[in-house]
Parts: sequence; C-alpha cells; structure tokens
Amino acid sequence: MRKQQELDAAIEREQAEVDAFNADTDLADQLLELVKRYTDFSVLTTLIILEFVDKNVVHALDRSSGERVQEVDIYLKFIDKFDVPIPEPMQDELEEQERLRRKREKQREYSRRSREKKKRPEVRG
Repeated sequence: MRKQQELDAAIEREQAEVDAFNADTDLADQLLELVKRYTDFSVLTTLIILEFVDKNVVHALDRSSGERVQEVDIYLKFIDKFDVPIPEPMQDELEEQERLRRKREKQREYSRRSREKKKRPEVRG
C-alpha cells in the first residue's frame, strides 16, 4: 500500500512537470508567432509596443542622490520582466555626465540666489 502511494505521488509530480513543460512550449510558440509577424523593428510603432509589452511599472521618483532617478520595470508578454543590459560608460561619457552635473549645480545655485534676492525687501534711499 505504501509503495502504491509513493508511485502515485511520483506520477503526480511527473505529470505536473509535463504540464509545466507543455505550458512553456505553448508560450514559446505564441512568442515565435508574434515575432514572425514583425521583421522590421527600425521603427517602433504603438501597435508593436502593444503586442509585445504586457505592462510597465513606474516606481516613485528618487532624489536622494541629488539627481532625479526613476526606475521603470518593463514586462514583456511571454517573457515577464525585461532588464535592459546597461553597458559600462566610456571615459568621454563619464566626463560629459560630470560636466552636465556641474552645470546643473551652477543653475540651481543661480536660481537659489535669484529667489533669495527677490524675497529681500527693496531698499530705496
């Protein structure tokens, strides 16, 4: 009797694996069918986006680093969350980012001083 229960449990586990494999195969077939419809991705249209993207999750804005950063998760149909590979920046890109950061900092300082100047009462003499 115990042996029969073990065999039944093993059959259930194997059947669950077969079912999962078949479901994955069906998803892969659907994805391939969708991809075959589009051979040219040089122009990204609204229709293409709607066909491939399942949902987007936009996270809260983060300014803790002094920069404005907002994370966006993209979920593709049949694939789930898609993480875009981020290449390492080149030295000239890092220098350009630093130059832009300094420029933004100067603009913020100028704006701050301008606001303070406007708040002060005008002295006439």
